[in-house]
Amino acid sequence: MIDIVAKALECVVNSDGYFYKYLTPNDVGSNGSHQSGIYVRMDDGKKLFPKSFKKGENVHADIKILWYDSKLTSLCNFIYYGKAFGTEEFRITRLNRKFTTGDFLLLVLTNDEYIGFVFDEQQSKKFLTGMTSV
Repeated sequence: MIDIVAKALECVVNSDGYFYKYLTPNDVGSNGSHQSGIYVRMDDGKKLFPKSFKKGENVHADIKILWYDSKLTSLCNFIYYGKAFGTEEFRITRLNRKFTTGDFLLLVLTNDEYIGFVFDEQQSKKFLTGMTSV
């Protein structure tokens, strides 16, 4: 059986960029917020976003995420929100996958392909420990 955490660490080492986070109630839509999708930190978004963008505009990019654990692919919308006054952010929407608050999401960009991993608590700890050697 393949160790999903070892595979994820291998992908990170060979990546063009990566992003990870524990998903919040806002990310998974369990708090009734009007926002949708997963919030991506600005620094991570700049590394992963596939198009040019600038403050004062909203830019949408269609991306495909290959989910490692299922071999399914989601056609998603990666969005840079730059029009809002005083704020800039990235979000990924239309993931077509059910998440729970506290899930650990890893998104890796390799060779113009996004690979998604979702870890439970034990796997996320193992992954974060492994990241100290990357």
